[in-house]
Amino acid sequence: MLLILMAGITALFLLFFVFVFFVAYKLVTPKRLIGKWTPESLGYEYKDVQIRTKDGLYLSGWYVPRGDECVILLHGYSVSRWDTVYMKKVLDILVSHNFSVFMFDFRAHGKSDGKHTTLGDKEYLDVEAAVKWVQRKHHKIAIVGYSMGGFLAVKALAYGLSKLVVADSPYVDIHATGARGMKYFASLPEWFYVFVRYPAALIAGISFRNLTLENFPERITGKCLIIGGKRDPLVTVNEIEHLSKFLKRRGAEVKVWITDAAHVRSLAHDEDAYAMMLIEFLQNSF
Repeated sequence: MLLILMAGITALFLLFFVFVFFVAYKLVTPKRLIGKWTPESLGYEYKDVQIRTKDGLYLSGWYVPRGDECVILLHGYSVSRWDTVYMKKVLDILVSHNFSVFMFDFRAHGKSDGKHTTLGDKEYLDVEAAVKWVQRKHHKIAIVGYSMGGFLAVKALAYGLSKLVVADSPYVDIHATGARGMKYFASLPEWFYVFVRYPAALIAGISFRNLTLENFPERITGKCLIIGGKRDPLVTVNEIEHLSKFLKRRGAEVKVWITDAAHVRSLAHDEDAYAMMLIEFLQNSF
């Protein structure tokens, strides 16, 4: 009887171990979103672009030429430039106000190279490659990012890639947001993240140190608009306020706008107010 009990317990542990690695693998290997719309669907001429990162990956994107100022759009985890919740809408808002736009798929998303996402770690190399490409055509560059892309917009400000950024629903504490994401993305309890995060890091080669605010440079210059939502299940208003205070302490000029929306849904919640806030911030800050 004891042997049977021990065998049963061992089997349960093995099943749990396998399930943990399955969830970790799925976490860093999101399904690719590839849509049918293009900027031409909105009436804008555009160019298909491919850029190369320092670590040799090719990323696919669109360049929509318009005015002298160019905005680089960064999508969030598990979506792509084909997102219709915010990427398509904000593209239309920006181009209609005479901003050029460059938008691309992060590694392991859309049509870009890469097997695994690193949740914002190596994606910083993607942002570097995008800025380098845009700098060939524009001297005035801003970055607008959503969720994971919002965190990367803040990191780009911190490391001097851009002096003007907008971060919508950026994660502030990767582990807190990761735990909430267990429920949001996988309908699993938040505590399950404790078991998943290290296998995920092992599979994808993630250094969580690179995703921690405290490791940012001591001196940060530039302007940042942070947008958060009171109904955001992944990033709390307290975390948004903490990010604002952190950036201000290190020298950045920060404006915070809190809406009644959910995660990256402030644009969908009130498109007119969002467009006004975004365009006024960019026009007054360039």
